[in-house]
Amino acid sequence: MEIRKFLSFMEESEQLKSVLRTAWTSTGRRESTAEHSWRLALFA
Repeated sequence: MEIRKFLSFMEESEQLKSVLRTAWTSTGRRESTAEHSWRLALFA
């Protein structure tokens, strides 16, 4: 993968931290899209 494409992907991924989902965690707090994506990546 080209370094520019990789850095572009990382910039886009970084923005996921600020997107809140409408789902709640088991502790009753809203999770970010980044948190949700990270958890799903662990399952994959």
